[in-house]
Amino acid sequence: MDAQGIDVIISKDSDMMAYQSVSTLWRPVPNNLILVYKIPDVLATLDISQTQLMALTVVSRDDYHKNMYSLGPATNFSIIKSIGSRPDAREIVAAYLTHGQVMVKNMKEETFENSIRVFILVQQEPIQPLVQESQAQQLFRVLQHRFNELCIKHQSVKNIRAAGLKGRPKDDIVQLPSPKTFNRYRTVESPAAISKTKTIPWNRGRFSFKERTRTVVHAPPPKAKQFKLKFYQERPETVNPTPAKKTMSKANKPPKPNMKPIADKDKRRLLRSLSWPHPTA
Repeated sequence: MDAQGIDVIISKDSDMMAYQSVSTLWRPVPNNLILVYKIPDVLATLDISQTQLMALTVVSRDDYHKNMYSLGPATNFSIIKSIGSRPDAREIVAAYLTHGQVMVKNMKEETFENSIRVFILVQQEPIQPLVQESQAQQLFRVLQHRFNELCIKHQSVKNIRAAGLKGRPKDDIVQLPSPKTFNRYRTVESPAAISKTKTIPWNRGRFSFKERTRTVVHAPPPKAKQFKLKFYQERPETVNPTPAKKTMSKANKPPKPNMKPIADKDKRRLLRSLSWPHPTA
């Protein structure tokens, strides 16, 4: 990336600070605000050099690589700062890969080759265009072309049918005058006549003023004839109602058996008396 010292780079990508030619970066934020990053001030605040900042961008997460497992930005920054400043950022990246914390986490043997090529060497990898298409792609293009042709034909047929349903503009539609006498056999008029008027409803159905002169009573089904329907009737009032059951007077009640007093030493009668319910219980 070629930028002069007085140029201002406007971008939301934080990786732009890794390029050595960028001196001022404006990063848009919500509410129409801009964060201004001056690279010399950022380096002085972090107490690192330009090569250390480039190496930190290479080993951090970007569009080409991810962070080492469980090594976040703060851990990477402390490792890069402990390595110290070097004249070449690639030496700092090599020292980072040989660090004890990184070697334990680098199970895939990552070398950050693509990030070094982009941020340090400022190179791009050219992509060769695909000249020869596969058989599936050729078949897809043929089917897509055929589908577009069928869509055009289908739309033309729809337009022809819609034009045929409409009345010709040169045809004169004759509206019959409403008869003075009521026509009991009148029907809905033709759609062509209805389309020219606004008083006649379109969905008016056929109707007749014939009324039924007799009531049709259908016989009940055989299953309903098994039981005879009995309507509720009130009971007739009796003239001489039967007297209620009389309660027995105290005089007519049989006397209760007299219980003899229990002797102090009669255990048999004492046990027998316990079988009776106590009156005060």
